Amino acid sequence: TTKSVSQSTTQQKPQQQQQQNLRHFTSLETQHPDSDQQQQKSSMNKTKSTTIDASHSSTSEMMQSLIMSRRTISAFEPPSSESNIRHKNRNLLRESLDRAVQCGMNAPNHKKTEPFSFKRLLAPSAKTQELAQIAYHVKLQKKSTCENNQRLAQRKFDKWSTIPGFLVALVGGQPNQEDTPQNHNIATVDATQQEKQQESSLPSNKTKFDTLPFVGPSTERQLEDYAATCAALQNIMLSLHADGIGSKWATGPVVRTMAFRSLIKAKPDEMVVGLLMVGYPHSKRGIPRPPRRTKSIDDLLEDL
Repeated sequence: TTKSVSQSTTQQKPQQQQQQNLRHFTSLETQHPDSDQQQQKSSMNKTKSTTIDASHSSTSEMMQSLIMSRRTISAFEPPSSESNIRHKNRNLLRESLDRAVQCGMNAPNHKKTEPFSFKRLLAPSAKTQELAQIAYHVKLQKKSTCENNQRLAQRKFDKWSTIPGFLVALVGGQPNQEDTPQNHNIATVDATQQEKQQESSLPSNKTKFDTLPFVGPSTERQLEDYAATCAALQNIMLSLHADGIGSKWATGPVVRTMAFRSLIKAKPDEMVVGLLMVGYPHSKRGIPRPPRRTKSIDDLLEDL
């Protein structure tokens, strides 16, 4: 009985408060304050309005400054040799990526499809070392002298081995990204079976490090989902930038290989929109200068 009385009283409170508010505003409407009271009220409203405007202006300027100051970062501080510092920095990066992906999830997407998904790789780990190996082998595929190729590939491996973290952005519901004559009709299967099918589907003269053909969106829905994932990536990079973490959006040949798709366990209909390299900017390299623009706002913005 006590519980029911308490619940009834709790349910009545909002109604009572609404009635009090209604009486309060009604009384304000029927009152006829003298001129001094009106001036005092007007002055208070102006002060409050000015405070709100100043706060809004400050927030707007901070947001605009954040967007304008973001740069592509290619050189990162490598993971520390001291295990306790390395562990701390790894956790900070993980937490920052958590916040960033939450910001990414707020990107606009038509019909609320939420088509994007993300894969995180933090160094040092077996996965990040495997990714560096993939980058190495993909570089070896380039047409160049054998000695030069080996040197460039090793440089690529060394660089990717010191990147603190990676975030892969995927969009589903796309045309078959593993589009070779042997696998046009591959169905969604478990990861182990999928990996075997991927390996067996390659033409005899191709390896898992060769670049797959580009297969872009082919329907309006697929294009909208791809655009939504791009918007999500921009949100993510801005969130990381706010935390003092740099990023680089990569879309090179590495992400379009069977080796990479197998590493991240991508489904055939999942397109890799970007591979983000993330970490604290290298202290000795500094922040890149603003890019030189070839067009002004007058070239790009037209009033109709």
